[in-house]
Amino acid sequence: MRGSYCGPSYGSSSDFDAELVETVTAKMKRGKAAGLDGITAEHLQYSHPLVACVLTKFFNGMVKLGHVPASFGQAYTVPLLKTGSSAYGKSVTVNDFRRISISPVISKVFEHCILDHYSTLFTSSDNQFGFKKQSGCAQAIYVFRRVIDHYANSGSTVNVCAIDVSKAFDKTRSPASAGIANRPLVFLGFF
Repeated sequence: MRGSYCGPSYGSSSDFDAELVETVTAKMKRGKAAGLDGITAEHLQYSHPLVACVLTKFFNGMVKLGHVPASFGQAYTVPLLKTGSSAYGKSVTVNDFRRISISPVISKVFEHCILDHYSTLFTSSDNQFGFKKQSGCAQAIYVFRRVIDHYANSGSTVNVCAIDVSKAFDKTRSPASAGIANRPLVFLGFF
């Protein structure tokens, strides 16, 4: 253990088991592209049951050592034509594409094992609407409208600032934007 670590010690009750790895592997979608390692979900789903045991030992070792292989962070990006865009009706521009990253399947299995096994530790604010189950834009708009109505009905002036950042995230990276994309994002708070 690291000397500066101040969390609870790691015990065997925190270990992943082969059943979890098999369950996660079985739930993975078939027919998806292979990562840079050339392994697909089908390779793991149709492999010998011993592979789940080996992956379990591998994942538990990674957690105990606190180290993830560099290859887990390597992916390749594929531009896909957005839904509703047609390559036949007009000239296609960079704005008509969205990017997807193809990651190694074993890293996805590890990620889903962590999400399943430690889900109680991953909590988020009630004010977060994106990237949560049974939550999204409709709930965010409802809460926004309720807050506006509350202050407007009590006679307060309501000032709203909206920033459209969709163009910042919904483009294929070009050399001109490479310097901007590597800078950290700054979010504005409402006072």
